[in-house]
Amino acid sequence: MLAGWGRFVHRFRFAVIAVSLLSVIPSLWLIAHGGRLATTDVPTTTESGRALDLIGRELPGRPPSFSLIFSSDRLRASDPAFRREVEKALAPLRQDDRVARVVTAYDPPVYDASVPAAEMMSRDGHRALAVVELKGEASAFSSLEFSVLPPDVYPSLRGKVKTDTLEVLPVGNIPLNHDFTEVTRSDLHRAELVILPVVVILLLLVFGGALAARRYFRSSR
Repeated sequence: MLAGWGRFVHRFRFAVIAVSLLSVIPSLWLIAHGGRLATTDVPTTTESGRALDLIGRELPGRPPSFSLIFSSDRLRASDPAFRREVEKALAPLRQDDRVARVVTAYDPPVYDASVPAAEMMSRDGHRALAVVELKGEASAFSSLEFSVLPPDVYPSLRGKVKTDTLEVLPVGNIPLNHDFTEVTRSDLHRAELVILPVVVILLLLVFGGALAARRYFRSSR
Protein backbone atom coordinates (compact mmCIF):
# COMPACT_ATOMS: atom_id res chain seq x y z
CA MET A 1 0.00 0.00 0.00
CA LEU A 2 2.79 2.41 0.89
CA ALA A 3 4.62 1.56 -2.35
CA GLY A 4 1.47 2.31 -4.34
CA TRP A 5 1.03 5.58 -2.51
CA GLY A 6 4.64 6.49 -3.25
CA ARG A 7 4.21 5.80 -6.96
CA PHE A 8 1.01 7.87 -6.97
CA VAL A 9 2.73 10.83 -5.30
CA HIS A 10 5.70 10.58 -7.69
CA ARG A 11 3.45 10.41 -10.73
CA PHE A 12 1.28 13.36 -9.70
CA ARG A 13 3.95 15.18 -7.73
CA PHE A 14 3.10 18.66 -9.00
CA ALA A 15 -0.59 18.20 -8.22
CA VAL A 16 0.31 16.91 -4.74
CA ILE A 17 2.54 19.93 -4.15
CA ALA A 18 -0.25 22.27 -5.31
CA VAL A 19 -2.80 20.65 -2.99
CA SER A 20 -0.31 20.81 -0.12
CA LEU A 21 0.21 24.52 -0.69
CA LEU A 22 -3.55 25.09 -0.83
CA SER A 23 -3.93 23.41 2.55
CA VAL A 24 -1.59 26.03 4.03
CA ILE A 25 -3.87 28.94 3.03
CA PRO A 26 -6.36 28.44 5.91
CA SER A 27 -3.45 28.40 8.36
CA LEU A 28 -2.12 31.67 6.96
CA TRP A 29 -5.60 33.20 7.20
CA LEU A 30 -5.91 32.14 10.84
CA ILE A 31 -2.50 33.58 11.63
CA ALA A 32 -3.44 36.90 10.04
CA HIS A 33 -6.86 37.24 11.65
CA GLY A 34 -6.42 35.36 14.90
CA GLY A 35 -9.05 33.45 16.84
CA ARG A 36 -11.76 34.42 19.29
CA LEU A 37 -10.08 34.18 22.67
CA ALA A 38 -12.87 35.73 24.71
CA THR A 39 -15.29 33.41 26.47
CA THR A 40 -18.21 33.83 28.83
CA ASP A 41 -18.17 30.25 30.10
CA VAL A 42 -16.72 29.21 33.44
CA PRO A 43 -16.46 25.39 33.82
CA THR A 44 -18.91 24.24 36.47
CA THR A 45 -16.48 21.51 37.52
CA THR A 46 -14.07 24.08 38.98
CA GLU A 47 -14.41 25.74 42.36
CA SER A 48 -14.83 29.16 40.74
CA GLY A 49 -17.55 27.75 38.47
CA ARG A 50 -19.48 26.29 41.42
CA ALA A 51 -19.07 29.55 43.35
CA LEU A 52 -20.35 31.55 40.37
CA ASP A 53 -23.37 29.25 40.04
CA LEU A 54 -24.13 29.59 43.75
CA ILE A 55 -23.82 33.39 43.64
CA GLY A 56 -26.10 33.54 40.60
CA ARG A 57 -28.77 31.49 42.41
CA GLU A 58 -28.56 33.17 45.81
CA LEU A 59 -27.69 36.82 45.10
CA PRO A 60 -29.51 39.30 42.84
CA GLY A 61 -27.76 40.17 39.58
CA ARG A 62 -26.77 43.62 38.48
CA PRO A 63 -26.23 45.32 35.14
CA PRO A 64 -22.75 44.87 33.62
CA SER A 65 -20.83 48.10 33.83
CA PHE A 66 -17.46 49.75 33.40
CA SER A 67 -16.10 53.07 34.57
CA LEU A 68 -14.21 55.92 32.93
CA ILE A 69 -11.92 58.33 34.77
CA PHE A 70 -11.62 61.77 33.15
CA SER A 71 -8.47 63.69 34.11
CA SER A 72 -6.90 67.07 33.44
CA ASP A 73 -3.78 68.70 34.85
CA ARG A 74 -5.08 72.17 34.02
CA LEU A 75 -8.82 72.04 34.64
CA ARG A 76 -10.62 71.07 37.83
CA ALA A 77 -13.51 68.62 37.71
CA SER A 78 -15.85 71.27 39.08
CA ASP A 79 -15.02 73.74 36.28
CA PRO A 80 -17.77 74.27 33.67
CA ALA A 81 -15.28 73.58 30.85
CA PHE A 82 -14.36 70.21 32.39
CA ARG A 83 -18.03 69.32 32.80
CA ARG A 84 -18.87 70.29 29.21
CA GLU A 85 -16.04 68.13 27.88
CA VAL A 86 -17.16 65.12 29.96
CA GLU A 87 -20.77 65.46 28.84
CA LYS A 88 -19.68 65.88 25.22
CA ALA A 89 -17.52 62.74 25.40
CA LEU A 90 -20.30 60.69 27.02
CA ALA A 91 -23.11 61.90 24.78
CA PRO A 92 -22.67 59.06 22.20
CA LEU A 93 -22.95 56.47 24.99
CA ARG A 94 -26.17 57.98 26.34
CA GLN A 95 -27.69 57.59 22.88
CA ASP A 96 -26.50 54.01 22.37
CA ASP A 97 -29.19 51.33 22.63
CA ARG A 98 -26.82 49.00 24.47
CA VAL A 99 -26.34 51.45 27.34
CA ALA A 100 -28.91 51.55 30.14
CA ARG A 101 -27.61 54.74 31.77
CA VAL A 102 -24.48 56.79 32.38
CA VAL A 103 -23.87 58.13 35.88
CA THR A 104 -21.50 61.04 36.49
CA ALA A 105 -20.82 63.51 39.28
CA TYR A 106 -22.89 66.05 37.36
CA ASP A 107 -26.11 64.03 37.19
CA PRO A 108 -28.76 64.91 39.80
CA PRO A 109 -29.23 63.98 42.54
CA VAL A 110 -25.56 62.92 42.71
CA TYR A 111 -24.27 66.38 41.93
CA ASP A 112 -25.22 69.69 43.57
CA ALA A 113 -23.67 72.92 42.33
CA SER A 114 -23.05 74.12 45.88
CA VAL A 115 -21.72 70.84 47.23
CA PRO A 116 -19.12 68.95 45.10
CA ALA A 117 -19.80 65.23 44.66
CA ALA A 118 -16.72 64.06 46.54
CA GLU A 119 -17.49 60.39 46.00
CA MET A 120 -17.13 60.76 42.21
CA MET A 121 -14.32 63.32 42.15
CA SER A 122 -10.70 62.87 43.18
CA ARG A 123 -9.26 64.53 46.27
CA ASP A 124 -7.12 66.88 44.20
CA GLY A 125 -10.19 67.91 42.19
CA HIS A 126 -8.68 67.14 38.77
CA ARG A 127 -10.41 63.82 38.08
CA ALA A 128 -14.02 62.73 37.74
CA LEU A 129 -15.56 59.27 37.54
CA ALA A 130 -18.28 58.16 35.14
CA VAL A 131 -20.06 54.80 35.43
CA VAL A 132 -21.50 53.25 32.24
CA GLU A 133 -24.22 50.70 32.97
CA LEU A 134 -25.19 48.38 30.12
CA LYS A 135 -28.45 46.60 29.46
CA GLY A 136 -28.72 43.05 30.68
CA GLU A 137 -27.82 41.29 33.90
CA ALA A 138 -24.52 39.94 35.15
CA SER A 139 -23.44 37.99 38.18
CA ALA A 140 -23.38 39.81 41.50
CA PHE A 141 -19.68 38.92 41.64
CA SER A 142 -18.62 39.54 38.05
CA SER A 143 -14.89 39.22 38.77
CA LEU A 144 -15.36 35.43 38.66
CA GLU A 145 -16.36 35.69 34.99
CA PHE A 146 -13.88 36.06 32.15
CA SER A 147 -16.27 38.39 30.35
CA VAL A 148 -19.91 39.32 30.79
CA LEU A 149 -20.26 40.79 27.30
CA PRO A 150 -19.70 39.74 23.69
CA PRO A 151 -16.09 40.59 22.79
CA ASP A 152 -17.02 43.39 20.36
CA VAL A 153 -19.33 45.40 22.68
CA TYR A 154 -16.80 47.10 24.93
CA PRO A 155 -14.31 48.13 22.18
CA SER A 156 -17.11 49.71 20.12
CA LEU A 157 -18.46 51.63 23.12
CA ARG A 158 -15.02 52.73 24.27
CA GLY A 159 -14.26 53.99 20.76
CA LYS A 160 -17.19 56.41 20.96
CA VAL A 161 -15.72 58.26 23.96
CA LYS A 162 -13.50 60.94 22.45
CA THR A 163 -12.14 64.15 23.93
CA ASP A 164 -9.33 66.50 22.92
CA THR A 165 -8.67 68.10 26.30
CA LEU A 166 -9.15 65.34 28.88
CA GLU A 167 -7.38 62.06 29.50
CA VAL A 168 -9.72 59.05 29.67
CA LEU A 169 -8.79 55.93 31.62
CA PRO A 170 -11.11 52.87 31.54
CA VAL A 171 -11.56 51.03 34.84
CA GLY A 172 -13.30 47.81 35.80
CA ASN A 173 -13.56 44.11 35.08
CA ILE A 174 -14.76 44.52 31.49
CA PRO A 175 -11.81 46.72 30.35
CA LEU A 176 -9.40 44.44 32.23
CA ASN A 177 -10.67 41.31 30.47
CA HIS A 178 -10.54 43.11 27.13
CA ASP A 179 -6.91 44.12 27.69
CA PHE A 180 -5.96 40.58 28.73
CA THR A 181 -7.56 39.20 25.57
CA GLU A 182 -5.83 41.71 23.29
CA VAL A 183 -2.41 41.12 24.88
CA THR A 184 -2.85 37.34 24.59
CA ARG A 185 -3.92 37.62 20.95
CA SER A 186 -0.92 39.82 20.16
CA ASP A 187 1.51 37.48 21.92
CA LEU A 188 0.13 34.42 20.12
CA HIS A 189 0.38 36.16 16.76
CA ARG A 190 3.99 37.14 17.45
CA ALA A 191 4.85 33.61 18.61
CA GLU A 192 3.33 32.07 15.47
CA LEU A 193 5.31 34.38 13.21
CA VAL A 194 8.52 33.36 14.96
CA ILE A 195 7.87 29.65 15.48
CA LEU A 196 6.49 28.64 12.07
CA PRO A 197 9.59 29.61 10.04
CA VAL A 198 11.77 27.85 12.60
CA VAL A 199 9.62 24.70 12.33
CA VAL A 200 9.95 24.72 8.53
CA ILE A 201 13.73 24.99 8.76
CA LEU A 202 13.90 22.19 11.34
CA LEU A 203 11.74 19.93 9.20
CA LEU A 204 14.00 20.50 6.23
CA LEU A 205 17.09 19.77 8.30
CA VAL A 206 15.73 16.76 10.18
CA PHE A 207 14.05 15.01 7.27
CA GLY A 208 16.51 16.17 4.65
CA GLY A 209 13.78 17.56 2.42
CA ALA A 210 16.00 20.08 0.67
CA LEU A 211 18.75 17.54 0.03
CA ALA A 212 16.26 14.96 -1.27
CA ALA A 213 14.71 17.48 -3.64
CA ARG A 214 18.14 18.48 -4.91
CA ARG A 215 19.10 14.88 -5.59
CA TYR A 216 15.78 14.21 -7.30
CA PHE A 217 16.09 17.13 -9.71
CA ARG A 218 19.69 16.17 -10.49
CA SER A 219 18.70 12.60 -11.28
CA SER A 220 15.73 13.67 -13.40
CA ARG A 221 17.85 15.74 -15.79
